[in-house]
Amino acid sequence: MTHVRGTLIVASLKALDQRGHAARYFAALPEEHRAPIQSIIASTWVPEALALAHYLACDALALSPLEAHAIGAEIGIRVRATFLGTLFGAARAAGTTPWTFFERLPRLFPRLCMGGAVAVYKLGPKDARAEWYGLRALGVPYFRSAFRGGNQAIAELFCTKAYVSETPALQGGDWAYRASWV
Repeated sequence: MTHVRGTLIVASLKALDQRGHAARYFAALPEEHRAPIQSIIASTWVPEALALAHYLACDALALSPLEAHAIGAEIGIRVRATFLGTLFGAARAAGTTPWTFFERLPRLFPRLCMGGAVAVYKLGPKDARAEWYGLRALGVPYFRSAFRGGNQAIAELFCTKAYVSETPALQGGDWAYRASWV
C-alpha cells in the first residue's frame, strides 16, 4: 500500500477526540507528523508513512482491543454512511446480505487505499474469510482491532449482527479475518 484515503484518518482523529484521547494522541505522535496530520482533508490521499505514524501513535495510547474495535466501528459507520452509503443504500432496501459487501470488497478497497489488496473466500452461506496483502499497518495491534471493527460495522449495513475475528492467512496474505453474520 502506498496511500490511504484521508477520510479514514479524519474519522479516526474525530473518534479519538470525542473519547478524550486527542491530547495524549498528539503527545505520542512524533512532532514532524503533527502539522501534516492536522492538515489532512478527507478527500485527499495520505502517504502510507504518515498513516502508519498515525496508527503507531494510536497504538501508543494503549487502548484496550475492545475500545480500538469500537473506534474502528465508529469509523466504519462514517464510511458506510458517506463513502459506501450511496453504493449500497438501494441494495440494503432490496434485502441483500453481507455478501453484497464481501463480494465487492476487492473492487471497493482501491477507493480507500492505493496499493495492497484483499481476497475474499466464501466459507459458508453466512461466513467469509478476507485475506489482506501489503498493508504494513496490520503489524500494529491497534490498527488490527480498529480495522476489524470498521469492517464489522460496514457488514452490519446488511444484517442484524456481524462478527469479525482474526484468523490465519491461508493464501499467503499478511493477515486475515473471518466474518460471520445473522
